[in-house]
Amino acid sequence: MFVWKLMTEALLGQNDKDYIVAGIYHDDGACDMEVYGNIFLKPGRYAVVIGGGNDHHYYNNLFVECNIAFYSDSRLLSWGAKHLEKDGDITKRLERVNIDKPPYSTRYPKLKDYWTDKPGVPKRNLVEKNIFCGYKFLFGANGKEALDWKDDNIYLSGYPYYWQKKLDDRTFIPDPREILNPEGWEALDIDDIGVTNE
Repeated sequence: MFVWKLMTEALLGQNDKDYIVAGIYHDDGACDMEVYGNIFLKPGRYAVVIGGGNDHHYYNNLFVECNIAFYSDSRLLSWGAKHLEKDGDITKRLERVNIDKPPYSTRYPKLKDYWTDKPGVPKRNLVEKNIFCGYKFLFGANGKEALDWKDDNIYLSGYPYYWQKKLDDRTFIPDPREILNPEGWEALDIDDIGVTNE
């Protein structure tokens, strides 16, 4: 678990109008990642970019003051289609590990059907039980249609009053235990967030 506190000015020395800064960037068809227990605080242009991949699972995250929370696209059907061609890097990697045989076919059962399951079309990207506070837009590019977006996400137009005074403080970490939580939400203990030895 991490605090994704990516201040654009700190990273670039200027605003993000000409750059893509994201809290988490699943690049060029990356698949099957579980993302939970994070605080995305002012994470740049996007909190999350899903670049054409499948089977990501986002749950139990807190998004605070995001410009665009989720951006998802179909790049493997357009300019990124080269990755899926006969000599493309994704094709070569999948052939190299024999995705239809163990251990890959047992550890990643959906992977064995990759070539018959509309390759390049983003699918089964599940977003549930997250809290969004003070966002501008929830979706960019393909929008909600590209995501398996559940009704148990919670949207708040504001947050605890004293947060407003502290959100510009680069040392401030919002405490999600101080706001309304969705059913099934596991309270994030900010003392446990960060790099671990696991």
